[in-house]
Amino acid sequence: MQGTFLRIHFAATGKLVSADSETYLLEKSRVAFQLSHERGYHIFYQIMSNKKPELMDLLLISTNPFDFPFVSQGEVTVASIDDSEELLATDTGIMKEGTPLALQELPGNLVCEILIHQEMALSWNSTKEE
Repeated sequence: MQGTFLRIHFAATGKLVSADSETYLLEKSRVAFQLSHERGYHIFYQIMSNKKPELMDLLLISTNPFDFPFVSQGEVTVASIDDSEELLATDTGIMKEGTPLALQELPGNLVCEILIHQEMALSWNSTKEE
């Protein structure tokens, strides 16, 4: 599966100057598995950075990545990445896009649903009545 990242460049006056795009491979498997030297999707670690403590109450998760096997199989920290600052940058980007407040919380909710339900096991018990 491929994704496209579009970067738009503006002048100080606000006029469009240029744009470029990059195509990249979306790694769906990194949600559920990482090699020892890899990290899962950065949004997981940004939310758990506790930069916005209200998220912990709202999303019902802890700040400890080791509570969630999906994000603690590989690296949980990267020296060159400040997850707290990246969370603020992510929030700023969402707000600048003019996303309605109700939808601004949706990505965090989805991420935490993955974390909370990662070990859920489903089974099917068939009976004659079914």
